[in-house]
Amino acid sequence: DNIVRYGRDGQKLAIIGRQGFHLAEMVGPEGICVDRSGNLYVADGGNNRVQKFSPQGKFLMTFGRKGRGEGEFFRPSAVLVLADGRILVSDCGNGRLQLFDESGNFLKILGRRQLASPRGLELLADGRIAVADERRGVVVHDLKDGSWNRLETISGRVDSAVGLAVDRNNLLYITDFDSYRVS
Repeated sequence: DNIVRYGRDGQKLAIIGRQGFHLAEMVGPEGICVDRSGNLYVADGGNNRVQKFSPQGKFLMTFGRKGRGEGEFFRPSAVLVLADGRILVSDCGNGRLQLFDESGNFLKILGRRQLASPRGLELLADGRIAVADERRGVVVHDLKDGSWNRLETISGRVDSAVGLAVDRNNLLYITDFDSYRVS
């Protein structure tokens, strides 16, 4: 129930957080993201919140709590910091995404009708957001025009997407849990 930072050579550099329910403590951290300044954001699933740490591992802030309302989470599983500093959180247990400003203030809920169990988040080269959803596959959202589209792959539909990654060539990789494959 912590985050471990490793150097390029595989050497352990730091341990951030520890198990628990207080500030800077975590229970079941699921998703992590690093912003342009090197700050680390952690989707602390068991504590139903997001925590932010400095590049040195110092606790900076937390936002969210357990619930179903605005700014509340039920098992947040991923976090993504956008280029403008806004923070997008995959609120898996509530079946939605939530958008916050850079200070952790709630802005809006996204995807209530389009998502069922969102897990992973990834920013695509064109600025759209790819969402891995355990029950709906991969759904792509355009924050500018508000559109939502389900992604099809060469091998067909991805039904149980849980993780995403984009490489330096802007290729999207998807873990499909129920099909035991990476698409």
